[in-house]
Amino acid sequence: RADDQALAGQIEELRQAVAKEPKNLELRDSLARAYAARSQPREAEAEYRKLLEIAPTYPPAAMGLALVLLRQKRADEAAESLRAVVRASPGDIQANTLLADYHEAKGNREQAIQHLEAVRRVNGALVAVTLRLAWLYGQTGRVGEGIALARDVVAAQPRLAQAHLVLGTLELGRGRVQEAVDALSAAT
Repeated sequence: RADDQALAGQIEELRQAVAKEPKNLELRDSLARAYAARSQPREAEAEYRKLLEIAPTYPPAAMGLALVLLRQKRADEAAESLRAVVRASPGDIQANTLLADYHEAKGNREQAIQHLEAVRRVNGALVAVTLRLAWLYGQTGRVGEGIALARDVVAAQPRLAQAHLVLGTLELGRGRVQEAVDALSAAT
């Protein structure tokens, strides 16, 4: 309750500051974030949209709007905002990962793969992304590429059970039963 009162006070201060400087991106972004933190999605969305009117290519506003929309289960609208983030900042890890989630949920695995590949170009050390990409490669008939990625993760982190599970499943999909058994046995 005390936190909520403090946040309400902060919102009021930010509203006053924004009224004095309506084109100040940082103030307006702070106000939108405060609304989102206080679970006021309509107000947060309105502020993010005002920010995007002022600065249409401002990635923090597009990302903030996308997150607010996702919390409201408005995935198609959120995807549009995420695409704007990726247009302005092609290597944005969060936007690309969320777009991969969106496309995978829609059954568009190739689009999901493109976004995960973008993430790996920025940071190839993200194991969860690499294993997810390996799995998607396997689901789209690119089993060899998936196995190669899974093997890389197994080599780098031999105790990671998930890596062995992905590798074993991909090997089984390729019909290599002994390799699958070996990988799956290493997962336990």
